[in-house]
Amino acid sequence: MSNLNWCFAGCSWHHPLFKSANLVLERVVSAKQWEFWIDLGGPFTDIVARRLDRTVVTQKLPSENPEH
Repeated sequence: MSNLNWCFAGCSWHHPLFKSANLVLERVVSAKQWEFWIDLGGPFTDIVARRLDRTVVTQKLPSENPEH
C-alpha cells in the first residue's frame, strides 16, 4: 500500500467517511462543484463524490487497468 495522505485545493481536513492513512483527498471549494474523495490504496481505487444536493455517489475501480 502506498503511504499517501495528500490534499488538493489547500484543504486541511478529512471527511469522516474516510479514516485511511492512504487517502488522497480532493475537495472542490466552489459551492457550484461536486466534492470528491479518492482512496488509492491497494488493488482497488475507491471514489466518493458528493453532489450539489448533498447526496453521495460511490465507485470502486481496479487500481490497475488489465488492458495495459
